[in-house]
Amino acid sequence: QGKACILLKTLAESAEFRTAINDGIRDERMGDRECVLRLLAFMRTSYRDYKANNIDAFLNQCMFELNRLPDADIQILEKRFKRAMVDCYRIFGDRAFRKQKKGSARHYPINRALLEVWSTDIEALSTEEVNRLQAKNGDLRERFLALLEDSDFAAAISYGTGDPQKVQRRFSMINEIIKEALQ
Repeated sequence: QGKACILLKTLAESAEFRTAINDGIRDERMGDRECVLRLLAFMRTSYRDYKANNIDAFLNQCMFELNRLPDADIQILEKRFKRAMVDCYRIFGDRAFRKQKKGSARHYPINRALLEVWSTDIEALSTEEVNRLQAKNGDLRERFLALLEDSDFAAAISYGTGDPQKVQRRFSMINEIIKEALQ
């Protein structure tokens, strides 16, 4: 109820989000809104501070906090979210937030854990850093493909994604390849 629900609906229906996910999330069970909420939750609470063993409780707390935010803060959060979507699409194109295999043209479904980690990390970058990543997206993609073959990372984005250790693992590993690609 309230501002949080309106914000989730607005962002899930935004052109920026729809383009970034390439309409890859069905909204019949509000999966798109859950993805938006997960991203907003990690934009507001650093993965380093995530301690919940229950992702639902973490998301419920975020909803509670969003409902209490002043309208000006909601607008700022909306702008940050949309910028993240635009920047992720600029860097990854229609492969944003998807598992991939080297040499494969297969179009994998959206991975919610990848959506939250890539969007959160890309949103935290400066415009200049995003531009550099876009220019080096081949290097970043190669690093990402190698990371997908790491069994710890694969587990962190595939099952039990709300486990604090898996959250820490995927965020720190994506942070590392972003730093490497920016050098």
